[in-house]
Amino acid sequence: MNNTQTETLETWISLYLTAQRGYLATDYKTSAGYYLQMEPVKEFDYKNRSELIAALEGAFKVGNPLIEAPMEAPGGSLIMEAAGFKSASELEKNTFPVSIEKLTTCYEIRCPERLANGRWDKRTYALSRSIPLGMGCPGIADVILEYLQTRSAK
Repeated sequence: MNNTQTETLETWISLYLTAQRGYLATDYKTSAGYYLQMEPVKEFDYKNRSELIAALEGAFKVGNPLIEAPMEAPGGSLIMEAAGFKSASELEKNTFPVSIEKLTTCYEIRCPERLANGRWDKRTYALSRSIPLGMGCPGIADVILEYLQTRSAK
């Protein structure tokens, strides 16, 4: 794993994978420094490597555009709504979240562990991998698909 303390974050994206579909929305960086997901939400077949790669390439092409921080926090979750879940708890229990950071020299790919109650453990990772930038979106897709395959074999 690279020493990310000297790395600079260039782009950050989040994928949410259900049993059948993948979802992602653009994460905008607000003037207040936090990220806010905005429409449209892209739905795709992440089990199809080509679709997963295309979704990743599209997300990295858009990046994290800057916007003014809203006066009030938006309500609800775009991903939750798009995937048809009624609560944040239902979203957590039925999705596999993948966070991907494009840093100066590498991509960091992470997914939290799942707690006994089915929610995400935001302190420990089930998947935490660094890959060189040269591997690009095909390399990211391979890491995700390989991890999902080993996870389902358990």
